[in-house]
Amino acid sequence: MSNKLAQQSFNVPKDANGQLMWMFIDGEGKKDLQDEFKYTAQVRLTAEQAAPYIEEIDKFWADNRPAEWKATAKDVKQNSSLKAGGPKPAHSLGYLENDDGDFVFNFKTNPTYQDGTQKVIDIYNLKANKISLGGKKIGNGSVGALSGIMSIYKGGGNCGVTFYLNAVQLRKFVEFSTDAGFDAIDDEDGFEGIEGSVSEFENVEAAESDKKAAPRL
Repeated sequence: MSNKLAQQSFNVPKDANGQLMWMFIDGEGKKDLQDEFKYTAQVRLTAEQAAPYIEEIDKFWADNRPAEWKATAKDVKQNSSLKAGGPKPAHSLGYLENDDGDFVFNFKTNPTYQDGTQKVIDIYNLKANKISLGGKKIGNGSVGALSGIMSIYKGGGNCGVTFYLNAVQLRKFVEFSTDAGFDAIDDEDGFEGIEGSVSEFENVEAAESDKKAAPRL
């Protein structure tokens, strides 16, 4: 066991066959619980898929946890607060078990380097070639893998394992969309909204469209 905060590369899953979720990996990213912007990404695996990665993480924690932290990986996992939706545990191993038995691995990183330079999360295809998505965003339903650094963290009375995101590999790409997916239904008695509310939304959309169309001076 070592007092040094260890790090090692971590790629999950190696066959790029995980369910990618909540991919905020460009622009400002997404605000975390501390109200700070982060790039975040999740990959979901079945218990069978997750088993070798959980073993790798548990061993990493056992070999590198700070000396003052006595909790074993078994102790941590017996803490019910590690379940999704539970309170933040005193120490976490970077993954959560869902009620259906699947496991979710959480990656994050800062959107910028210390000098203020924008950080870029690289995207790869199955042939390990770097690709561009042409400004499109990765949506839920995409399939692939997350790659980065597994690291011991310690601070604020907490200690555990965290994953820092560097790259994404895609097996299947589903573009993120804000479209709710509803079809128009012809029903004279159907609810159409509060009076004036629909036109208000239309006016906002029209104004936004005019802004985009207007030439820059």
